Amino acid sequence: MVFGPPAPNVFVYTIGNQRPRAGTRTPEDRQATTPSVTPYNTHSQTPKPITSRHSSPVGTNFVISDNSVNPTWEDGLQSAGTAHLSVDNSLSDLQCLIDTLVPYAFDLGIFLYLPRLRAQPESITPPLHTALILCSLHLIGPSDLDQAISVEPLVTRLQHTLADSYSAENPGRGPQFYMQTLQAEVLLVYHLLLMGRVSIAQSHVRLCASFDFLANFLPRLPLPGDAIEEQERAHAWWIVYTLVKFAEVIHVGSPDVSSTVNITEPWPDAAKDGSCAPNGANGDPVSQFLLAQYFGTEGEMPLGLQARASALLGEAHSIAAAYYRDSSISQSDDFLSRFTTLDNFIQNFLNSLPHPATLSRSPGTGGAYTSQQMLLVVNLAALAQITLHCPFALFHVPSNRVCVETAIRAVQALNEMENPKIMNPICAMSWGVFFFTLQGELSRLRSRPWQGYGSASTDQGPNEVSEIDIVNAIRSLASFSGSWCGHYSFPMTIRAMLQAAASSA
Repeated sequence: MVFGPPAPNVFVYTIGNQRPRAGTRTPEDRQATTPSVTPYNTHSQTPKPITSRHSSPVGTNFVISDNSVNPTWEDGLQSAGTAHLSVDNSLSDLQCLIDTLVPYAFDLGIFLYLPRLRAQPESITPPLHTALILCSLHLIGPSDLDQAISVEPLVTRLQHTLADSYSAENPGRGPQFYMQTLQAEVLLVYHLLLMGRVSIAQSHVRLCASFDFLANFLPRLPLPGDAIEEQERAHAWWIVYTLVKFAEVIHVGSPDVSSTVNITEPWPDAAKDGSCAPNGANGDPVSQFLLAQYFGTEGEMPLGLQARASALLGEAHSIAAAYYRDSSISQSDDFLSRFTTLDNFIQNFLNSLPHPATLSRSPGTGGAYTSQQMLLVVNLAALAQITLHCPFALFHVPSNRVCVETAIRAVQALNEMENPKIMNPICAMSWGVFFFTLQGELSRLRSRPWQGYGSASTDQGPNEVSEIDIVNAIRSLASFSGSWCGHYSFPMTIRAMLQAAASSA
């Protein structure tokens, strides 16, 4: 199979210039001096007003007035929708807040061990405190756009406390301070994705990756004090890794070839069962995974499957980027072998996953996974398959069919799922990719000379997906998104497009 040159209007999933880098972990004295970062003491500052530019209803920017330096957490939080939210230092309130978040830790990107934070609330830093409050707002659910906008001062507060953390210095800070700072950054990214602030979220993902985390951050910290700290660091690594890989494929732009990432952190599963070797002796688990093409799910924890699906997404993006960089590479045997091998691997990986609807629907109800956890893994693997075939879909019929069938499969994973309290933002953002894939194919089918517009046809070519299947998938996606995302600004935009497409199908 030889691919031709790219069509001029191909939708490109691009790679950013900022790539995670990783180095070999070296043992250090547990008492060694850790990197120094300290936020300003926000409670010692005089409260300053926060004003609104009111540029538009969605994405309104709230800015600190010119004479303000460090407003307190309470600034701007008593607007509509949060009038009953108390932001203070009450340890009991903070413990209740953590209790609220525990069942949704996976979908919120929380890698810190919440029971330990609950037992030591006084150790929580200002950025993490603010980030936890921000997470809770999604769970209490503002009911309209005005209420949703009221969280903007809190986002501003979080951004400022994080900036303070990066700029200040204090050699007395320990490892947990840096882990909490990184956790606050990740929670901010999740919030921005849920609200549709894609470009801002991408900049914060790059900040996570440049936090000397993947290259220097973990190795420079003292060795973990116990198994909980070791697991927290492994989970932090792979959650950031997933965000980096996902952020690379969710915008249009000029692709570039990825640099090689030498990852020495063990899989989350290894950290859990204590099988991880010290000092990077496990080698590069991603390379080993891709070479071995192991896709079994038994015994693997949800984050382990998420990490592996993210590795597939990263490899698919690397192959697509290499093609966009030089389309003639598609005629080489090495490229075709790499493409075909990964294509089969992704398909086998997807086939090994249980359907989300067959799993428990709520945290704590038993079973190895919940339906939402598996939905995220399915979405990441589906994105990998579409990313791999997308460059060739307009001029290579089999690749086009793979994209459409994969999008339908991802949508079908939503079937029979209950309306969740919170949706992982990677899943919500993936809906846009699946929708545009399906809508593009539907438009193509209905533009054929023998096909009239406005009614589903059963006629299809040998490598075409049934128009009825595409229409049903669009309607299913519209129905699910409409029942869930009434109070999130970005999904409201997607929902409007979905409903319009579903009504005209």
